[in-house]
Amino acid sequence: MYLLWQRIRSYFRYLFKARHYKGFGIHSPFVFYLVRELFFAKHPYDAFVKIDAVRRMFLSSDKRVAVSTYGAESTNRKKVKKVSRLVKEGSIPPKYGKLLFRLINHFQPCNILELGTGLGLGTLFLALPSSRAKVITIEANGELCSIADGIFDMTGIKNIRLVNDQFKNVLP
Repeated sequence: MYLLWQRIRSYFRYLFKARHYKGFGIHSPFVFYLVRELFFAKHPYDAFVKIDAVRRMFLSSDKRVAVSTYGAESTNRKKVKKVSRLVKEGSIPPKYGKLLFRLINHFQPCNILELGTGLGLGTLFLALPSSRAKVITIEANGELCSIADGIFDMTGIKNIRLVNDQFKNVLP
């Protein structure tokens, strides 16, 4: 009975711990490189410090912004929201922003299109890896555009073109 219990316990321990740890066990060389060098990379970039400073500035802000949606209606009926709340609820989490940064840094795209600028934190992750990439970002809310444009000027990024209009008017 004891032997059976040990085997069951070791099987469940294997189930919970067995994974493709840092890419080992993945057969495709491209996917292995992607997982090993980009997903699990711990290399700190100087741009992360700059973006984290902007995020902290937004989180400590008490400024309120009129929020208007031009797409699907929001379940939250508030017309005015705090900037700090917009960062918490609507901005890209730092973990995924850093992954996006590393992907753009590796693949070096020439053109990047972002739909929905928001406060511009995601745009910073798109524009900072490569100064040669042309980033076009579209936002319909004028107040959010002015905040994002101020952030882009403050950080000194020159490869971002911010378009203040609705998608349906700009994309065709």
